[in-house]
Amino acid sequence: MNEEICVNARVEGGVGILELNRPEKFNCLSLESHQKMLDAVTRWRAGDEVRSILLCSTGKHFCTGADLDCVRSASASTEGLARYIALGHRACRSLEECGLPTVVAVQGMCLAGGLELMLSCDVAFCSADAQFGDQHAVYGLVPGWGGSQRLTRVIGRRRAMDLFYTGKRIDASVAQQWGLVNHVSSAENLR
Repeated sequence: MNEEICVNARVEGGVGILELNRPEKFNCLSLESHQKMLDAVTRWRAGDEVRSILLCSTGKHFCTGADLDCVRSASASTEGLARYIALGHRACRSLEECGLPTVVAVQGMCLAGGLELMLSCDVAFCSADAQFGDQHAVYGLVPGWGGSQRLTRVIGRRRAMDLFYTGKRIDASVAQQWGLVNHVSSAENLR
């Protein structure tokens, strides 16, 4: 995969669009993905061309989280892993704190780091087939991009702890009941 297109960042009609573009890897997040999102949000925030941001993705699934190959590579050194975690955290915070309205459109799986990224946005839409969960514990990891705090604030401590500890997934209907997403629509209407 050419990492130059891991995230398509473009502006259409005053909307900054961040489109995750690694469908063959379920849009998992690499160092380059984080950097491209951070660079785009920083640029848009500094100018006046963009009035809102849409986070979306190509393919069947929104995002299954961190690229585990990148995590393994980064884990070769303490500094490498710290850099990977810090860059992901900065990318999520840039969305959360940019001062522009941020909207996310989720289809298919939204797991672990993908959930953390989604939680950084103001308003969430999802398709009826969407699934949400936090699989960090399954891999012996912890949410490193602010997801543990954001998820707890959005759905409450007990529900969040259940997702963190079990790795289970919830569907779009439950996600809406819990306040994790604002709107559920058909896959066709999501785009």
